[in-house]
Amino acid sequence: MCPSAVRPCGIALVLALMVGVAAASPPALPDGVSADWWSQVQTGIEASEYHVSWVTGQGYQAPNRAHDFRTWFAENGIRVVPRRDEVPAWEWGLSLSAWGRAGALQPVGRARLAAHENRVDVDRDGILEWYVNDPRGLEQGFTIAARPEGEGPIVAVELTLTGTLNPRLSEDGRAIDFVAPNGDRALHYAELVVTDARGKALPAWFEGFAADRRRGIRIVVDDADAAYPVTIDPLATSPAWSRTLSPAGNFGYALASAGDVNGDGYGDVIVGAPNYDMGGTDAGMALVYYGNTWGLTGAPMKTIAGTFGAKMGYSVATAGDVNGDGYGDVIVGAPGFNNSTGKAEVYRGSPIGLSATPMWVDVGLGYGHRFGYAVAPAGDVNGDGYGDIVIGAPGYSGGQGGEGAAFVYLGSATGLPLPAEPDWQAESQAAHPYDQQTFGAAVGTAGDVNGDGYSDIIVGDSWASEAYVWHGSAAGLGASGEPGNADWSARPKTSFGAAVGTAGDVNGDGYTDVIVGAPRATVTLAEEGQAFVYAGSAAGLGAAALWSRVGGQANAHYGWSVGTAGDVNGDNYADVVVGAPSFTWTYAEGGKAEVFHGSASGPSASPDWSAAGAAEAIHYGWAVATAGDVNGDGFSDVLAGAPADSRYWPRFPTGSG
Repeated sequence: MCPSAVRPCGIALVLALMVGVAAASPPALPDGVSADWWSQVQTGIEASEYHVSWVTGQGYQAPNRAHDFRTWFAENGIRVVPRRDEVPAWEWGLSLSAWGRAGALQPVGRARLAAHENRVDVDRDGILEWYVNDPRGLEQGFTIAARPEGEGPIVAVELTLTGTLNPRLSEDGRAIDFVAPNGDRALHYAELVVTDARGKALPAWFEGFAADRRRGIRIVVDDADAAYPVTIDPLATSPAWSRTLSPAGNFGYALASAGDVNGDGYGDVIVGAPNYDMGGTDAGMALVYYGNTWGLTGAPMKTIAGTFGAKMGYSVATAGDVNGDGYGDVIVGAPGFNNSTGKAEVYRGSPIGLSATPMWVDVGLGYGHRFGYAVAPAGDVNGDGYGDIVIGAPGYSGGQGGEGAAFVYLGSATGLPLPAEPDWQAESQAAHPYDQQTFGAAVGTAGDVNGDGYSDIIVGDSWASEAYVWHGSAAGLGASGEPGNADWSARPKTSFGAAVGTAGDVNGDGYTDVIVGAPRATVTLAEEGQAFVYAGSAAGLGAAALWSRVGGQANAHYGWSVGTAGDVNGDNYADVVVGAPSFTWTYAEGGKAEVFHGSASGPSASPDWSAAGAAEAIHYGWAVATAGDVNGDGFSDVLAGAPADSRYWPRFPTGSG
């Protein structure tokens, strides 16, 4: 059953951080026409998408492709609706109704509206209201020309709210989420900046109000010692795509790029709901959404259902192209299958999408092994041109009880090996508690960390607080692995290795880097969590981290999910994304996700983008991943999941290190 309306039933979000013309090679240009000119033309086309235009009989409007909404402008305010819906699923309106010194607000005067390119100005006596529409969102601003009359240090701008969205104000008054009737967050109104004529930042916050049959928000400013004019500047943003599933079944618990399963040039995504009950209690399901020029499809184009207790979709990933036919394949894990023996299934891509039945299936070796708890592409570890896969089984018992294992299967012209015998496996060689995240609970490709042309793999063991990398070669990963023969390992903090994966090439040196999470690390605050990036080189990964970031809040569990974000801003450096599902920002344990841009020196010190959960305890950022390029604009997009219902979650890894 769904939680209450205050707590949505699980969300998976695709967040298109930047949009623009695809970064493709320019066409052959006529003599005398420079590549710089062509680049300027492309930039102009991109910018023009955000320009304001007049629609006869309706007024001024401006679409926003990056955030998938459309704004209508009038002298009495704005109206924002989804960009492509003929019948809008939601509507949000704001109109400036009063302003001035607190306790003596004055009604607004007559408006004079003017539009130019992507900006709209609404000039009233004493206050200028303005809007800028661009890939960051809809920037709204107010410039107050002179100090308002009256006593006291508080100035307020009052905005009447209309439409179908309900406001949810953050505890610190710095942000407002506008939520649709079904619980989805439609808009995020934040990034409030107020400055005076000297550039001095002034204290400011949001408040809600309800009076005279009106409801709305106030932007409140402390203007003591301020030099006028004063500029008030908040920003409205929206996810480019979001979906919920009812009943929820922890929809968004796992998510990943699916690659391009139908070869149409757009990235596709896969989302897991491991406790979905339609096939029996906790049968689970994985859902695949296809990309297109508008982004992702509204309805899943492929569903993969489990059986009673299987928890299908607990882990999901692209498998790469395991049979070399040019189409992306996907892998789905069901660790609860057959009394937690577990299984994994691979579905083949084709011109019509994913196959109806799995092309490959493997199951665990015994009850409680939880085979398929983690699944991931391994890249191409032996350089034969076929994608390989890696699967974790943290409950595996070989010579030690519950030691955990990771298995690699090599692709070929006929796909993965049948019968399903792994081509390589690694075991921890140490007994572990069965109910913890042990060796193999996190697995992934490391990319090519030493630049030898072969993909490498990374395996985490958060109980031991360690992560390990094995290098690929013409012979694959070599003899079966164990921690003692890994090509690289590190254990800087408790629970290190709970999340692992490639970071891409964050510093542009030609070597792939890795990112590792330690969500229970205590640095300054108890269990705030920490994420680390280690840089590749000709010798492999370094012993010291190139970059790290802490949660900054007790029990935030920062680094519970980590991964490459792809290149979201088109600067040719890979970016990284980190989730902190227990972080309290606007709502208690609403969670958050952050993206850091790469550069010649590595990821940025502070996040270049962040978003938070829109309700209490939905744990936004439980899963994060690159979505690939779902709309074909040449920029990578990002996924973040909020599985909401915590009844079925595993415990956070305790860690012994």
